[in-house]
Amino acid sequence: MEMSVKIFGELDTESLCSASRTCKLWHHIIEESEQLWRRQCLLVRAVCQREVDSDRRDGLSWKVTLVRNYTRSCLKRDWLRGRFSDVRLTLVPPQHHRSIRLPPPWTRDQTLTPHKPRRPGTMDDVPPIINISISLRIQPNEGPVFFKVDGTRFGQTRTIKLLTGSKYKIEVVVKPGNVEATNMNIGGIIFPLEQQSRDEESVVYHGQYDTEGVPHTKSGDRQPVQVSMEFNKAGTFETVWQAKYYNYYKREHCQFGNKFSSIEYECKPNETRTLMWINKEAFN
Repeated sequence: MEMSVKIFGELDTESLCSASRTCKLWHHIIEESEQLWRRQCLLVRAVCQREVDSDRRDGLSWKVTLVRNYTRSCLKRDWLRGRFSDVRLTLVPPQHHRSIRLPPPWTRDQTLTPHKPRRPGTMDDVPPIINISISLRIQPNEGPVFFKVDGTRFGQTRTIKLLTGSKYKIEVVVKPGNVEATNMNIGGIIFPLEQQSRDEESVVYHGQYDTEGVPHTKSGDRQPVQVSMEFNKAGTFETVWQAKYYNYYKREHCQFGNKFSSIEYECKPNETRTLMWINKEAFN
């Protein structure tokens, strides 16, 4: 399956969709390939700075790789859902561009909100920069969460220490306050974000992440955990945490290391408002 995904990943969107109609097996592989490509793209972001510098010396850019692969993933998904009548990829080294032709106006949903003029510096109501702060507290006593520094042994330099069979209170603070989030996904576990307060400066959400049923990480290993957050107009925020899940009965191992109160992200929504690029990440 991995080899098939790599092969299908080199096809343009029209050829890919044609292949998906060939047989049930190919259809299944292509339908499921979005998650594999998304994980691969996010891991590109997570490589250590030394590897990034090495790629730059070779004339490569991880941003180019990320844009190419994620764009390919989004186009495959949208085409399979019938969103576009004609989609094509144009490769113009060293930049990759996406060209999309929407269906004729008379075939579109006429109930959509009429077009509104854009304000300078915004995409409709979407600000050009969105700041997201994510904090975790283990329940029931609002205990702190720790991370350990791993250097360059693994994909990321920090490993978040989590406990299996536990509940974590998630607090998300988004700035400015006109951005609306709906739900969050940590490692495939989706939970709603409930608004606690809102003003012009920020909006605060609470959620609960339950690690019941999550297997513990083997000794010496680290686990990439996909994290995403859905926004009504700004698109999807996505990143990867490097984590280690400890056995519930060995909770003392989770209580050592560097305590952190939150992870801060500075994000820029893309032009199509489907996803956000992460400009900065900081543990506080």
